[in-house]
Amino acid sequence: MDSKKNNLLIKFNTVCKKLNLPMFIIQEAFDIFVDAKDFSDDKDYLVSACIYAACRKKEFRLLLDEISEKSGCGKLGVGDLYRKIKMEFNLEIPSGSVMDYIPRMADELKVDADVQGSAISMLMEGFDNKLPKLLNKYLLAAVTIYIVTKRLNKPIDFSKSDISEKQVKFIYNGLTDVI
Repeated sequence: MDSKKNNLLIKFNTVCKKLNLPMFIIQEAFDIFVDAKDFSDDKDYLVSACIYAACRKKEFRLLLDEISEKSGCGKLGVGDLYRKIKMEFNLEIPSGSVMDYIPRMADELKVDADVQGSAISMLMEGFDNKLPKLLNKYLLAAVTIYIVTKRLNKPIDFSKSDISEKQVKFIYNGLTDVI
């Protein structure tokens, strides 16, 4: 085995160990990695994106933030590469729940842990079932966090978000009878 392949396997194993992944996720990530090995020149990001794809495919809860932290790769780069791999290789990834989007959206909107926890609690109580089914999960997470910030009188910052404050306020104003 040449030194490049050996280094890749070491990197792959190191990140998997840091994340304490079960064997079925490691195997799935490795299978994706073998198919995608020439997809990106940045192998660190490729390893992380393949691990994330395996977790999503097998419905194993692991946040992109955790993978990013343990691998040393930026989460936006890993997320972008994950989406490209998912599309290129037609990976069948089950749709996540709205709760899966709350931590990412809370980070983007710069809200504290109280807001994040309250938003998750609202969703656990079935709040999302009261909302229009046309909302995508990402937007629904933003609206839920916005409602919590209004209730708790907490600050929210849309400057780093892909979703605009105007969008969220428009939806919020249309939900007065639900909330």
